[in-house]
Amino acid sequence: SDNFLKQLKNNIKEQLKISNLPLEVVDDFNIEAVQAKKVIVKFYEKKIETSTGIFRITGNKQLLNYLYQAGIGSKRSSGFGMFKIL
Repeated sequence: SDNFLKQLKNNIKEQLKISNLPLEVVDDFNIEAVQAKKVIVKFYEKKIETSTGIFRITGNKQLLNYLYQAGIGSKRSSGFGMFKIL
C-alpha cells in the first residue's frame, strides 16, 4: 500500500509514547519489502490484512532494538508484529 510506511511510522510513534525514546527516532526509520506478500488473517471474527515475508528494516539502532523486543505495529500483544533478524 502506498500509505503503509506513513501509517506504520504513526503507529510506532504511538508505541514509543510509553518508552524512553524520543519520537524523532522514527524519522529515519524505513522498511522495504524484499520478498513479501499480503495475507488475510481471521482474528476474533474479523479479517485483518497482514504482511509476511522478508523485509529490510533500517533506522536508529535504539529504535530497531526496541522494536525487536516489543514488536512492530498494532496487536503486538496478540502475537502480531514479531520479526527475527536474518
